[in-house]
Amino acid sequence: MKNIIRDRGHGASLRLIEDFYHEGHRKMEEKNYVGAALHFRAVNIVYETADCSFPLSEDTKVKIDHAIQNIIECQKKIEGSIDFTLSKTSFTYAMQCSKRLFLHVNHPKEKTPPDEKTIELFKLGRTYEKLFKDQFENAIDVSKHCGRNIKQYPAFTFESLNEPIETHPYIASNQVFFEAGFCYNDVLVMVDVLQRDSDENYEVFEVKLYPEIKEVTWWDLTVQYYVLSNILPHIETFNVVLLGENQSFNIINVLDEVKKRLPFIEEKISEFKNMLSASEMPAIPMGEHCYSPYTCDFVEYCKRTF
Repeated sequence: MKNIIRDRGHGASLRLIEDFYHEGHRKMEEKNYVGAALHFRAVNIVYETADCSFPLSEDTKVKIDHAIQNIIECQKKIEGSIDFTLSKTSFTYAMQCSKRLFLHVNHPKEKTPPDEKTIELFKLGRTYEKLFKDQFENAIDVSKHCGRNIKQYPAFTFESLNEPIETHPYIASNQVFFEAGFCYNDVLVMVDVLQRDSDENYEVFEVKLYPEIKEVTWWDLTVQYYVLSNILPHIETFNVVLLGENQSFNIINVLDEVKKRLPFIEEKISEFKNMLSASEMPAIPMGEHCYSPYTCDFVEYCKRTF
């Protein structure tokens, strides 16, 4: 399906209205109400911004009216907070070792606190991320509104994205969101930087404080793409921001690569969710995976119990 809204000719506009309308209904049926609402919103954006001076069929008029009604219906279904099974972080834990995920969810108090070196790396990463974010003006920082209540991030993000279409059907201005939250199929992700233009095209930026893409980076990026691609109407670029020379930003669009990796990640998501629902700790002996790609924070626990 061609999602991009920049082609505003007669035939292209009608096709986009049809595509977004049917995709919105599909997402409603699977109870993906955020994704549905954003697709119905796109129906109206296409109509309002395209060359719609031509006569519309009664069927198309009905779809446009229904799209607004369906947005309101979706809003009623979206809760102020959500429950989730996996986050981007816990998914990467499971990719390293499914036992680590089990302990993270069921026995979090058994974690070994991070050492000073790790804490310092976290601080450096946040500083580098802030430098990148400082390039964007007038951003909506979801974390400043929701704080540590991460279950509220998706609802707040949706409210920010779903501007009042009745009075401003195609709000024209670039919009930037920091830590935008999305949840699909019980998987929660937060986006470092999400940018939306007035044509409803989205760009994603994930910031990493190292100079090259690692395998663990692909896990992180692809699970994020899995969630976003099932919600947002059109992702134009999906970027990783790597450390360049002299603290510069090396921005790489990895959209094609994460699409290729998606089937494998979808399979892993199902596997990890099934493991957690079974409530039985995986019988995994200690080995090199305990220290790669990162030292597991349950190493000391496993040493005592293995």
